Amino acid sequence: MTDSLRIGVIGCGGIAQIMHLPHLVETPGLTLHSLADTNPTVLNAVGDRYGVTARYATWREMLADDALEAVVICHGGSHRDSVIDALDAGKHVLVEKPLAWNVRETREVAAAAARSDRVVQVGYHKLHDPAFAYAKRELAAFDDLAYVDCTVLHAADEFNRAPYAVIVGSGQTSQFNYDLPEWDAIQSGTARGFSSGPIAALSDEGLGDHAGNVSLQVAFGLLTVSVIHQIYMLFGLLGDPVRVMHTEVWRQGMSISALIEFPGQVHCTLNWHNLPYLNDYRETYSLAGNRQRLRLEFPGPYYRNLPTPVVLQGGAGELSWEKRVTVSYREAFHNELLAFARAIRTGQRAPGTVDDALRHAQFIEDILRAVP
Repeated sequence: MTDSLRIGVIGCGGIAQIMHLPHLVETPGLTLHSLADTNPTVLNAVGDRYGVTARYATWREMLADDALEAVVICHGGSHRDSVIDALDAGKHVLVEKPLAWNVRETREVAAAAARSDRVVQVGYHKLHDPAFAYAKRELAAFDDLAYVDCTVLHAADEFNRAPYAVIVGSGQTSQFNYDLPEWDAIQSGTARGFSSGPIAALSDEGLGDHAGNVSLQVAFGLLTVSVIHQIYMLFGLLGDPVRVMHTEVWRQGMSISALIEFPGQVHCTLNWHNLPYLNDYRETYSLAGNRQRLRLEFPGPYYRNLPTPVVLQGGAGELSWEKRVTVSYREAFHNELLAFARAIRTGQRAPGTVDDALRHAQFIEDILRAVP
């Protein structure tokens, strides 16, 4: 390994341009070595922006470069094939969620990882938010914990991405307008994306008796690409769940609510709703005991360096108090990248292992098999 770790980025879309590429080029000891994208216009425009000459139409071409040491995988869809190919080529892997699309695919990635001595880190960036570590320490001091609520009111991604100059398929720089389609068009477009082609077949593997149900195919897709953030956060805060007690899915898969039991008879409600038109993304984790309460309030996911407030409540007798803590302005995506580099150099593995991802994939299937 060289002093500066040579990293390639596979997939040059929004999350690469907004988060991964800026942090990579700004971090000493890391070198943006190469880019891969199936859209040549985007590939060349992003390559020109960052002065990268090693550009590839496929990840397989990129992986043949012996000088490349690691990859950040952030193309769309399942990442099963690209992760396995990268490991077989001897590259370290930081992969955006989902690691793979269902339990079977994730097991296949796990088998490839077990054959390799390379680092595989799943992009669970919220676990690298300083507020998460702070909240976990505070939670350990609770006398008891009775109830947890995790609720996401998900505004359209266009709002969160609007401040950034993202190069889109035409090669133009788009700063995302706010003229969203009508709700029927959003629902039908989401359904087409998740209920047709290879993705639908992969979802149906996990849906069991519910295979072919379009609403649940949409829910499976949203759990896999979006609600996975809340899933790994709940695992991180509370441990592995005991069981999914009940799940409801409505609004053609755009609203999901599950009642989950965690260790210690802690019951948790997980609620996720696609509510695109109000530019006010909300993601809250409320944890309540007899004497103490804690609340995490995550900002929109694309805003760099916005802190995640932690709100603590306590009291004695008639007195009650509330404390709002700003833990840090350090960006979770950057911390995630630093953890990846540290794992490669020192062997200190970060959160987001393949085993973690396998448990989360099984949990997604458990959630949807609890639908009546």
